[in-house]
Amino acid sequence: LTNWQVALQFAHRNISYVTWLAFLLAMVSGFNRTTLTAFLLINLQFLFAISMVVSGFFLPFVFLDTAMGFFLFAWLTYNLQLKKTPELKVKPAW
Repeated sequence: LTNWQVALQFAHRNISYVTWLAFLLAMVSGFNRTTLTAFLLINLQFLFAISMVVSGFFLPFVFLDTAMGFFLFAWLTYNLQLKKTPELKVKPAW
Protein backbone atom coordinates (compact mmCIF):
# COMPACT_ATOMS: atom_id res chain seq x y z
CA LEU A 1 0.00 0.00 0.00
CA THR A 2 2.54 2.52 -1.19
CA ASN A 3 0.26 5.38 -2.23
CA TRP A 4 -3.16 6.71 -1.34
CA GLN A 5 -4.85 5.41 -4.52
CA VAL A 6 -3.91 1.82 -3.73
CA ALA A 7 -4.87 2.25 -0.06
CA LEU A 8 -8.24 3.73 -1.09
CA GLN A 9 -8.90 0.85 -3.49
CA PHE A 10 -7.92 -1.66 -0.81
CA ALA A 11 -10.22 -0.04 1.77
CA HIS A 12 -13.06 0.14 -0.77
CA ARG A 13 -12.69 -3.56 -1.57
CA ASN A 14 -12.69 -4.58 2.08
CA ILE A 15 -15.73 -2.44 2.92
CA SER A 16 -17.58 -3.81 -0.12
CA TYR A 17 -16.70 -7.36 0.85
CA VAL A 18 -17.95 -6.91 4.41
CA THR A 19 -21.16 -5.30 3.11
CA TRP A 20 -21.81 -8.22 0.75
CA LEU A 21 -21.15 -10.73 3.50
CA ALA A 22 -23.61 -8.92 5.77
CA PHE A 23 -26.19 -9.02 2.97
CA LEU A 24 -25.67 -12.74 2.51
CA LEU A 25 -25.85 -13.42 6.23
CA ALA A 26 -29.23 -11.68 6.22
CA MET A 27 -30.32 -14.12 3.51
CA VAL A 28 -29.22 -17.16 5.52
CA SER A 29 -32.70 -17.56 6.97
CA GLY A 30 -33.83 -18.64 3.50
CA PHE A 31 -30.58 -20.44 2.68
CA ASN A 32 -30.75 -22.04 -0.74
CA ARG A 33 -28.59 -22.80 -3.75
CA THR A 34 -28.74 -19.20 -5.00
CA THR A 35 -27.37 -17.89 -1.70
CA LEU A 36 -24.55 -20.43 -1.68
CA THR A 37 -23.59 -19.65 -5.29
CA ALA A 38 -23.67 -15.91 -4.61
CA PHE A 39 -21.46 -16.45 -1.57
CA LEU A 40 -18.92 -18.39 -3.66
CA LEU A 41 -18.96 -15.82 -6.49
CA ILE A 42 -18.46 -12.94 -4.07
CA ASN A 43 -15.52 -14.69 -2.45
CA LEU A 44 -14.02 -15.37 -5.87
CA GLN A 45 -14.34 -11.72 -6.84
CA PHE A 46 -12.79 -10.70 -3.52
CA LEU A 47 -9.85 -13.00 -4.28
CA PHE A 48 -9.38 -11.29 -7.66
CA ALA A 49 -9.70 -7.85 -6.06
CA ILE A 50 -7.13 -8.51 -3.35
CA SER A 51 -4.78 -10.07 -5.91
CA MET A 52 -5.19 -6.99 -8.08
CA VAL A 53 -4.33 -4.58 -5.27
CA VAL A 54 -1.45 -6.61 -3.84
CA SER A 55 0.10 -7.13 -7.29
CA GLY A 56 0.12 -3.39 -7.99
CA PHE A 57 -2.86 -3.54 -10.35
CA PHE A 58 -1.50 -6.30 -12.60
CA LEU A 59 -3.65 -5.96 -15.73
CA PRO A 60 -5.01 -9.55 -15.93
CA PHE A 61 -6.23 -9.28 -12.32
CA VAL A 62 -7.90 -5.96 -13.15
CA PHE A 63 -9.73 -7.58 -16.07
CA LEU A 64 -10.72 -10.62 -13.98
CA ASP A 65 -11.99 -8.43 -11.15
CA THR A 66 -14.01 -6.19 -13.48
CA ALA A 67 -15.44 -9.10 -15.46
CA MET A 68 -16.32 -10.95 -12.27
CA GLY A 69 -18.14 -7.88 -10.96
CA PHE A 70 -20.25 -7.60 -14.11
CA PHE A 71 -20.91 -11.33 -14.15
CA LEU A 72 -21.92 -11.30 -10.48
CA PHE A 73 -24.28 -8.36 -11.04
CA ALA A 74 -25.89 -10.03 -14.07
CA TRP A 75 -26.14 -13.39 -12.33
CA LEU A 76 -27.74 -11.92 -9.21
CA THR A 77 -30.14 -9.84 -11.30
CA TYR A 78 -31.23 -12.94 -13.20
CA ASN A 79 -31.45 -15.30 -10.21
CA LEU A 80 -32.64 -13.09 -7.37
CA GLN A 81 -36.24 -13.89 -6.59
CA LEU A 82 -38.00 -11.05 -4.88
CA LYS A 83 -41.03 -11.89 -2.80
CA LYS A 84 -44.17 -10.29 -4.09
CA THR A 85 -45.63 -7.78 -1.69
CA PRO A 86 -49.36 -7.28 -1.38
CA GLU A 87 -50.85 -4.30 -3.11
CA LEU A 88 -50.54 -1.24 -0.90
CA LYS A 89 -53.62 0.89 -0.51
CA VAL A 90 -52.75 4.56 -0.58
CA LYS A 91 -55.24 7.16 0.53
CA PRO A 92 -55.21 10.49 -1.30
CA ALA A 93 -53.66 13.29 0.76
CA TRP A 94 -56.32 15.79 -0.33
